[in-house]
Amino acid sequence: LENAKRRGEEILLLSSSPHFLVALYAEKFGIARARGSTYHLNSTGNFSAIAKSMYVEQKWQFVESLCRELAISKNHTLGFSDSIEDLPLLNQLGEVRLIRPDRRLRALSRKRGWQVL
Repeated sequence: LENAKRRGEEILLLSSSPHFLVALYAEKFGIARARGSTYHLNSTGNFSAIAKSMYVEQKWQFVESLCRELAISKNHTLGFSDSIEDLPLLNQLGEVRLIRPDRRLRALSRKRGWQVL
């Protein structure tokens, strides 16, 4: 992460986790662009429904939009994941690294030659 920052690379943190948690991690690691799922709260302040999800389709839309904004080819992107659920997104990226991948993603990594960190 620090090497990418020194090189001036754009860093994103995208997760289906609640945005308030994603934002905490982004702040801790100095990541300017972060998105997570947002929720409606009920009258007692508890989550009641998903307001805006950040699942694989929304992650790709965000990446695609940022690539257009910054004039970056998707071939010059690098993504990290731990879940087979992100496969449609990973298939669109230039490079993939896996962190503690689930069983199915680990098996696929062997076939695709994806690095497991």
